[in-house]
Amino acid sequence: FDTSAKEVASGKSATLKWSTTDVTACMSSGDWSGPRGQSGSFPTGPLTQETNLYELDCEGPNGEVSASVSVKVLPPPTVTLELSDTLIEPGESVTIEWSSEDAETCRAGGGTWSGDKSLSGTETLTIASPGKKTITLNCIGPGGSKSVTRELGVFKAPDITSFIGDPLRLQVGQKTALSWTSTSAKSCVASGAWT
Repeated sequence: FDTSAKEVASGKSATLKWSTTDVTACMSSGDWSGPRGQSGSFPTGPLTQETNLYELDCEGPNGEVSASVSVKVLPPPTVTLELSDTLIEPGESVTIEWSSEDAETCRAGGGTWSGDKSLSGTETLTIASPGKKTITLNCIGPGGSKSVTRELGVFKAPDITSFIGDPLRLQVGQKTALSWTSTSAKSCVASGAWT
């Protein structure tokens, strides 16, 4: 009585195989149940619980015999990925910190950060080009794989390059024209004596 795999990743299956001699009937129990033939195979289907026990009891003219096998489900990796900032200006730096459990290898992707990485660590990147960046870490272990993605915005800070009134000196009741220019801004809000 054996199994094609003693350990599988979550969601994967194994195949049980058995053969007997000098028996008249077999009955299964545990994580499978019901009568079984004197020999055969049985696909477990997708497994998710940590330990799966399969027992086989057979009887014959000279008594009873029992056997069992177990299949363990390996947990998928757990991965944490953090950025010191989610918004920086071009030319500034961001620190990436990551850790993993139940993983054997980790690899970074997304263009901004790439290549093989240790199972945990920190790394500082200086990013010159503006835009929306994607930081991804994918770790693989016996129990499967896990990918985590973080987004980083690299944009210039907004700036008011000029703000003037014409004229600057006026009498009560007179009007002045305000004009302004800005860069890297999506919107502007007035306050104070005008709203």
